[in-house]
Amino acid sequence: MEPAAPRRCLRAAVHRQPLWQKRLSVEFLGAFDPDGAHRLQPGVHWEISNHVRLDLFYNEFGGSEKGAGRLGSLFRVNGVFLRFTYGF
Repeated sequence: MEPAAPRRCLRAAVHRQPLWQKRLSVEFLGAFDPDGAHRLQPGVHWEISNHVRLDLFYNEFGGSEKGAGRLGSLFRVNGVFLRFTYGF
C-alpha cells in the first residue's frame, strides 16, 4: 500500500483598512500556493455616497507553477480593473 500524497494547502492573507470615516478602504489579498504560484491583489474601495461605490484593483498572478488549475496559469489576467456600482 502506497503512502498517501501530502496534502497541499493554499495559504491566503486578507487585510482591509478603513479610512476617512469608513468611506475609503485600502485592501490587500495575497494567496500563495505551496508549489510557488501566487495571487496578489491590492486595491482601493471608495464609497462616494450612500448609493455609489468605486473599486480599483490590480491583479497579479504568477510564480513557478504554470499547470492547469493552478494560480500561476492565470498570468494572462494580470492587470488593473475598475468597478463602478450604483445601488438603489
